[in-house]
Amino acid sequence: MYSLRQIDVDDKVSQHVNLDMFAEISPPETIEHLVQEQRERDPKQRRLRCLVPRSIVFFLLAMVLWTRLSQGNVWKKLTHKLQVLHPAEPVFSVTAGALSYQRDLLGVAPLHRLMQQCCHRLCDQQTPGAFYRGYRVMAIDGTLFNVADTLANDAAFGRAKNQYGKGAYPQVRCVFLMECGSHATIDISVHPYDHSEVHGAHEVLASVQAGMLVTHDAGLFGGGLWQGLRSKQAHALSTLAYTVLTHRVSTLRDGSYLAWLHPSHDAAYRLHKPMLLRVIE
Repeated sequence: MYSLRQIDVDDKVSQHVNLDMFAEISPPETIEHLVQEQRERDPKQRRLRCLVPRSIVFFLLAMVLWTRLSQGNVWKKLTHKLQVLHPAEPVFSVTAGALSYQRDLLGVAPLHRLMQQCCHRLCDQQTPGAFYRGYRVMAIDGTLFNVADTLANDAAFGRAKNQYGKGAYPQVRCVFLMECGSHATIDISVHPYDHSEVHGAHEVLASVQAGMLVTHDAGLFGGGLWQGLRSKQAHALSTLAYTVLTHRVSTLRDGSYLAWLHPSHDAAYRLHKPMLLRVIE
């Protein structure tokens, strides 16, 4: 399976990645259907004659491969071969402004629906490391992404600040539900910088299914989250601070022990009733 770790520093992405990969994950027919839905919602939408919304979607997907290039150069990488294949056709260059305009027309909704329809689990029982004792290993984790330093992004997402001033860029806080065996993103929560990762973790609970073993770090630990996971018939494995769950109810033969997690009245997501947990040191 393709992994960024397989690319050496001096290698070219084009030697490892074929854009057919995008078509396999996000079929053109699906993209066309979603774009048509968007057009029906906004029949007055205008577009440049040489650009179609489907090409803008593929352009946005390709920007993930060339994150250090401007959007104009990414477009050139996608289209430079057309002049070789069709030398009789006139050369038409698309400006960065035209690409930005088309991205604005496309909006967020088609990409959101594309992820909902096309991002799914990839591993089977034969995939190394994808399962543990019959449970599909998943992970919930969050991170921050820098976005363009514009007034609109600053107003929408906010940015970090301390005693020395504001951060260099506005930032988006994302929380992911991922399949560990493939690193595939199954669901995502996207919010402003000051939005808690705990809220994002509860949003991606909707995509958790029975038979999953969901891992996460200590920052997300809470009775409400684990109650939600268990209600989905999934299991959870989390790191904990050493000061949590120290009171042993009983010790098991392997040295781990059982402890009760009790409801907390000031929790954002309250545990409805005490939960018995196994603690492994």
